[in-house]
Amino acid sequence: MKNSVLIGVFFAFVWGAIKFLFHTDLNKAINPFVLLNIFFLLTAIALGLFLIKKKEGYLSGNIISDFKKAMGIGLPYTLIVSGFIYYYYATFNPMYVENKIQQTNKLIDASIDNPKKLVELKKQKPEFEVMSKEQLRKELKKGPANMYSAKATGLLSLLSMMLLTTFYSLLISLIYRKILFKRLTD
Repeated sequence: MKNSVLIGVFFAFVWGAIKFLFHTDLNKAINPFVLLNIFFLLTAIALGLFLIKKKEGYLSGNIISDFKKAMGIGLPYTLIVSGFIYYYYATFNPMYVENKIQQTNKLIDASIDNPKKLVELKKQKPEFEVMSKEQLRKELKKGPANMYSAKATGLLSLLSMMLLTTFYSLLISLIYRKILFKRLTD
């Protein structure tokens, strides 16, 4: 395996290990792990591309080849972390998903039991106007079960990290090519 791919794999496994180590302490706070994930993706791409360009020569190739190499570093990270996120919420911590669904269901129940919010809900879609409270409750509770499932979370993380990998690869390639490498070769 290439060293550049190993950098992405290394950062992915470090993120997974940190997620497992602090599972109980930060179970309710998901934001630190999201921010750490974004930082590790950026760091893996930046460090990997820098090491590749250091070995090849800073001005060798073009920006397209740099972008391709940066994507080659970010994609393994993205795939491993997304697979880990699916596994984590499907098998290791399914209670997080259940808690989120219960919280959302409580909000739905509170909205339906409030007469003013019930009128607003019925105005949102024409089919809601003819439904009883129980039919509306049942219809609205279908959404959270699908939205918070482990599959949906894993797929959403895959899609968002693919977009972020593409953006970071392009941004870092541009910054390195236009700013950093010119200064290093002068």
